[in-house]
Amino acid sequence: AAQYDCFFQHLRLLDGALKLSAKDLRSQVVREACITVAHLSTVLGNKFDHGAEAIVPTLFNLVPNSAKVMATSGCAAIRFIIRHTHVPRLIPVITSNCTSKSVAVRRRCFEFLDLLLQEWQTHSLERHISVLAETIKKGIHDADSEARIEARKCYWGFHSHFSREAEHLYHTLESSYQKALQSHLKNSDSIVSLPQSDRSSSSSQESLNRPLSAKRSPTGSTTSRASTVSTKSVSTTGSLQRSRSDIDVNAA
Repeated sequence: AAQYDCFFQHLRLLDGALKLSAKDLRSQVVREACITVAHLSTVLGNKFDHGAEAIVPTLFNLVPNSAKVMATSGCAAIRFIIRHTHVPRLIPVITSNCTSKSVAVRRRCFEFLDLLLQEWQTHSLERHISVLAETIKKGIHDADSEARIEARKCYWGFHSHFSREAEHLYHTLESSYQKALQSHLKNSDSIVSLPQSDRSSSSSQESLNRPLSAKRSPTGSTTSRASTVSTKSVSTTGSLQRSRSDIDVNAA
């Protein structure tokens, strides 16, 4: 269907329906909506830009949900979008949630930002250097210890793209925060030393696994649905699966 010019025009008509399904009170409906969004992002890549921009704010509302199925489905869908749909307009959406009042949202947002800095090419980030730097600085000072850890990961990811701006940010920090950054670099597998071509294939987050074994081009993947579905059948933390075994259909 994606080979037809009119497909993407008509796909936009589904934005409202997808957002409505992601807001549903039934966990199974929300899960299926997230699976659909993740699949569209995986198959269409950057051509899913309009749909991703429309649905991501709704997915962020699922992150602090007390229903685990809804929260994990929303987080997994966001990860798929970050991996496969590299649209600069998504950056302000993510960074704005890094200052949320919800601790859970802030933790996840810095995790998403770290993934974004690993997966995306530098040219996709250039328009938002100042926003990224300011967001990371706030994260390093966050009241939550886990959010600070994720923010320190983000700093070194940011450093691998924009070393000069990262150094400037480093020198604006108090000595205690500078030491924490250096300590994090020594105690973790840093990607700073990797060349640009290898950066997108590196991931320091153990909770995420690549849904596709084949390499993607910067414009996105065109993997067939059959291949994607078979890959999703593998049980991973970061993947969405159309399995009913872990869903209570009576839960709302």
